[in-house]
Amino acid sequence: MCAAGEPSTTASTVAEPGAQPAAVVGTAEHHLYAGWRRTIPAVDHDWIIKTVFRQGLRGIEMRMPLKLWHSPPPPPMTYSQPPRSPDPFFASRLVHWAPYHMFQVKLSCPQTQCEGHRLTSSTTAYEHTVRQIVDIDSYYSMASEYLECTKCKKRYISWSDDILQQLDLAHQRLFPAVLTYRYVTM
Repeated sequence: MCAAGEPSTTASTVAEPGAQPAAVVGTAEHHLYAGWRRTIPAVDHDWIIKTVFRQGLRGIEMRMPLKLWHSPPPPPMTYSQPPRSPDPFFASRLVHWAPYHMFQVKLSCPQTQCEGHRLTSSTTAYEHTVRQIVDIDSYYSMASEYLECTKCKKRYISWSDDILQQLDLAHQRLFPAVLTYRYVTM
């Protein structure tokens, strides 16, 4: 969804694991989803656009293969004149949690009436809010994919306990935080 007064972006599509092309996330004039623009600090917009996305045949796409951690470029070590902006000194990392696409795992709907029916990537997998995570000495942003049951159509965020518990221990340990809907603990 776009904020009032903003033109809408191209509808997103998310390919099945291993399929091409990558997930379309917007048009050239809107490089980030509206939810991402609202929740990611403005200082991080430019480097995320350059690092996470690329120009594809159908518009802006996520770079494949997906990476878990993305870091902003470091500020220059020396300056011959004062920097134009302090922004490079305050940029933060981005973690992109997408177990369905990154690890090509089969995930099942936790609803008992679905009898383990398969979860697939939601058609709006990446359009939503990016969470801000407070770390011990800094903070970072976390983008997560949404998964949808093909039978009951219920949607799950990929960091929910119902999804994380289906991953093997090695993949569970890659997840960088303990999250709840109300607060975050490390």
